[in-house]
Amino acid sequence: MSFDFWASAKREISLLRLVNTGKNISSQVILPALIATWTGFSSSLLEINAIMFWGFLVTLSLAQIILFTFSVNSPFAAEAYIQAARLDDQARLLRKELRRMTAAQTLTFTWPFMEREYAKRDLHGIGDLQEICAEMLAPVVNGRDAHFGIVAGEIWSFTIYLFDTQTGRLRPVWREKSKVHPSSGPTREWLPGHGHVGMAFAKKETIIDPGNSDESELMLPPKDMARPYDRAAYRAFAAIPIGGGSHDEKNGETACVGVLVATSDVQGRFDKSNAFLLRHLASTLANVFERATIDSRKVWQEE
Repeated sequence: MSFDFWASAKREISLLRLVNTGKNISSQVILPALIATWTGFSSSLLEINAIMFWGFLVTLSLAQIILFTFSVNSPFAAEAYIQAARLDDQARLLRKELRRMTAAQTLTFTWPFMEREYAKRDLHGIGDLQEICAEMLAPVVNGRDAHFGIVAGEIWSFTIYLFDTQTGRLRPVWREKSKVHPSSGPTREWLPGHGHVGMAFAKKETIIDPGNSDESELMLPPKDMARPYDRAAYRAFAAIPIGGGSHDEKNGETACVGVLVATSDVQGRFDKSNAFLLRHLASTLANVFERATIDSRKVWQEE
């Protein structure tokens, strides 16, 4: 709940209490005092004008009854106001979550169709891979606000790394990043087990925002690969292995061919819930790459 709402709620509560206090003082102190004073001069006033005396006395009595009857119980009114605002906030969050889930569901139905189309193609080099990656990640990147809550001015990136058997490194095939991202020049390559990219590849496990400092330190790149902006730009990340997660009786575990990585400078940006979409995408990419029978020597020879 925003600071503006709480400030407004406090003002409303203070106003209700002030009004309630004023009504109580008027109905229990001021009006009875006026009535007592007025009746104290009843003899003299009746001689002057009886209608005016009784009319004013009745008016004061009615005013006292009305103020006492319609006095606001401010604690309950304040609680009702806050509860209504909380329900409104929850409804807004539910609507946002529904939009995210609807968009994600649409993609989970769309990607299999794209996968079948890509399976018919022959990959001839890095250009074909980049085209496929760009097409499949376009709805994720363009819908980053709905899927992950990424906002304008945030430092974010989405990258696909493919393992090059010739160099033994994870090399970037495709990348999209925010205009304010501090990185420049070629994207880094990673050895298996180095940084969150290499760790996800080596373990064949999804790694999302480690919550403790000790584990975070393990995810940092070696000093010779570190960049000054690493800690600031990569406060949140989700690294998902491409392949390596399924088994079959004939071939055993499928090979892990790369890693899909999403990063942000906002802590906690990625979680198990919204990373589900990335895991589904990584699984689809693994199927595309497997069916295409990628030869890393052919993929990298054009570079």
